[in-house]
Amino acid sequence: MSPLDSWVYRERKQLAHGGSLLRALERSLSEIRRLRASEGKRRAAIEALVSAGELEAALADAADPLEEAVAQATDALAAVAIGSPVDLSVSAEALAHARAPRSLAIRPPEGFACGALHPQAYACVSELVDTPEALVIGVRSIGTTLSAVTAAALRARGVTARRLTVRPDGPPAHRRVTLGHEASEAIARARERGATVVVVDDVPGPNGSSFLATGEAVVAAGVPRERVVLLGGRQVDPDRLRPPSAGERWRAFRTAVAPSGVFAPVRSAALDVSGGAWRPLHYACAEHWPAVVEAMERRKLVAGGRLFKFEGLGSSGHAARHRASALAAEGIALDPCDEGDGWTSYPWGGRPMQAGDLDAALIEHIARYCARRPALCPLVSAETDLTPVVAGGVAVLLGGVSVAGSPLAELIAEGTLAVERVATTDSRLAPHEWLRMADGSVRKTDAIAHGDDPLFPGPTDIAWDLAGAIVEWEMDKAARERLLAAYRRASGDDAARRIDAWLVAYAAVRGAFNLFALETCGAAEARRLVREVERYRAVVASFLVAAPREPRGALEPPEPEAPESGRS
Repeated sequence: MSPLDSWVYRERKQLAHGGSLLRALERSLSEIRRLRASEGKRRAAIEALVSAGELEAALADAADPLEEAVAQATDALAAVAIGSPVDLSVSAEALAHARAPRSLAIRPPEGFACGALHPQAYACVSELVDTPEALVIGVRSIGTTLSAVTAAALRARGVTARRLTVRPDGPPAHRRVTLGHEASEAIARARERGATVVVVDDVPGPNGSSFLATGEAVVAAGVPRERVVLLGGRQVDPDRLRPPSAGERWRAFRTAVAPSGVFAPVRSAALDVSGGAWRPLHYACAEHWPAVVEAMERRKLVAGGRLFKFEGLGSSGHAARHRASALAAEGIALDPCDEGDGWTSYPWGGRPMQAGDLDAALIEHIARYCARRPALCPLVSAETDLTPVVAGGVAVLLGGVSVAGSPLAELIAEGTLAVERVATTDSRLAPHEWLRMADGSVRKTDAIAHGDDPLFPGPTDIAWDLAGAIVEWEMDKAARERLLAAYRRASGDDAARRIDAWLVAYAAVRGAFNLFALETCGAAEARRLVREVERYRAVVASFLVAAPREPRGALEPPEPEAPESGRS
């Protein structure tokens, strides 16, 4: 585990009403039954399948008996998704009179939310199993949906397939799997019958620990190692995995990779602009390229005058598309078109803006956007306590420099980050994320998904976006005051009272993220990322020394004394 992981990744949960999720699944089953067009039916089944898997995983984590009935619905939807004839009325009837817990913690799988991982790709496992029986083990959360597709594909080929899911626990680089009674019995049965055991999960990532822990638990239960297959969504370099002896442990298993890109909305004559490949289309010189984290950029394609971008499947994709429509309706963002399978397309055009484009009109525009964001993009999951994350980011950026007794120490103290207007924030406020269109208007891009992705901050106070605009546009004192004054007029919220703490928070978290990205990027990108790290470090360091008092500018009258405010 990288020492920076704790300051970059957050635990992503959405507290949801169990009954509402159950009724929504019922409605999906009924709607899919009425569809006649095969492609429309498949796409609807994929969306419902991901949502069913999220619900099933949450019920399994809560050890709720409703899990069994929902698992039947997940299996049925997986079969429909791969084209098998299944009567969904049986599953709908089983759920009709069921009762769900009032509150459930949903963990939207990262691969479906932003990794362009398509569950149907896991149907490829049918080619890897040469035994009459198979046991499929999904690593929760995403493995719930993936195990259903894998098992459905095996059954379609005549293999007797059962499935179950497990939740590894322990530190990220040292996961372990404790098998319950039912799982132990299922594995024992697979061992006795000579079945193949297929472990399915998302891309292994830098740890691969959950994959390894699950496979090794199966082997420890007596299944010969050669009958265990680890099926993931991306090729992995075993020597770069972080757990002890991970390379040797990984090579001891049969491994396979589900095909990627099969379900992209356009394949012929499409230009792949993922991983920063969009930059040469807009900048004549690489020296002017903005920094990107190539491995964490979403998949993007350009074809037919449109940008196709993966915005997510399941609950994450639904929320992102809702935000996209709301922002477009107000003329803030480009008009979206749902292309299915988690993809959304937008008109391709406009010029990415740069810091020199900042003027009074643009400052007013950014302020109005931030004022409207909480209403247009409301909270979809619980906000995170950022105080320890900010303190960690500050320590990483300053490299052990003491902050004791400085204004910075006060700004990172417990209770300083007042959360007063919560939103699913934009979190991407840099100049190149704004487009100047041919008619002179301004449109925001990349505005719908990062506020609730697996990275900090998650949904939080809108002051995060105000701070982001100030830092990324490198606003001077006059521009900053103009922005905050315009925001207050548009929203009624005096963010100036709390902005300094949020400036530190923004710079600390983004700085730690860029340091984290340096661990895996190439030399050319490293130079750009280092430049960003230094910029964020300068923002944080500027609060180490108290600024001399300056006469207030003429932009705004003196502010009234700010009342005390705690965290909400």
